[in-house]
Amino acid sequence: MSFSRSSMSLLTFGVGLFAAATNGCSDEKSPATTFAITSAAFQDGQAIPDEYTCTGKTFPYSGSPPVDHTSPQLSWTAGPAGTMSYAIVFKDTTLTTATPINELGYHWAIYNIPTSVLSLAKGLPSGNPIAAVTGAKQYSGPLFNDGFVGPCPSWSVAPGSPLLGTDPAPTVSTDSYTFTVFAMPTATITEPTMRPAPATDAPPISYAKDLDDTLIANAIASAKLATTSSAQPAMFATPPAP
Repeated sequence: MSFSRSSMSLLTFGVGLFAAATNGCSDEKSPATTFAITSAAFQDGQAIPDEYTCTGKTFPYSGSPPVDHTSPQLSWTAGPAGTMSYAIVFKDTTLTTATPINELGYHWAIYNIPTSVLSLAKGLPSGNPIAAVTGAKQYSGPLFNDGFVGPCPSWSVAPGSPLLGTDPAPTVSTDSYTFTVFAMPTATITEPTMRPAPATDAPPISYAKDLDDTLIANAIASAKLATTSSAQPAMFATPPAP
């Protein structure tokens, strides 16, 4: 069989196209997975349902019984290479970005979550150890028990609030919140030293803030799920402590 010069040129051109296409496919890399956190209860940016807030519940204040608010279901994608554990912080960013910072905005932190765990079921029980997540620990902000405490930005307008008679009278507040998941480079974090309790009438302090600061400083990656709430409790049984 013989080929003309024009036939050979066309054959060479075709082989070149095939080789280029093959090389293009072999060099293609799949896109990196984005680290993200989601909830079955609400979409990013939406208001969190009242079920997960203080609505209809007792306001948590010093000396009150522990308040078990219902935590929402949370899921997250696997962290990047080097991830050895996960942690999650829930905070009121309206308060935590204020000047000065109001540490009551640091609601809840759970950390030392094993890499085999990529979700938390709805209604995580309060206290430690956490049977549902072996090895993990949780802590909530001042005035709360060690468990999830949902949004309660409009506590000041609840029936029985000592602020109702003030001038100006309190109004309903809508605050912004975030659930932040952290990919950590160690299986357990080095817990920060607890600060001494503040003096009487001094602003409250929250160990959840100290944990958040530690996680931010050491995380490999983080992802946020944003929400809002204007929840208020049912009523005050007794006035909250100053």
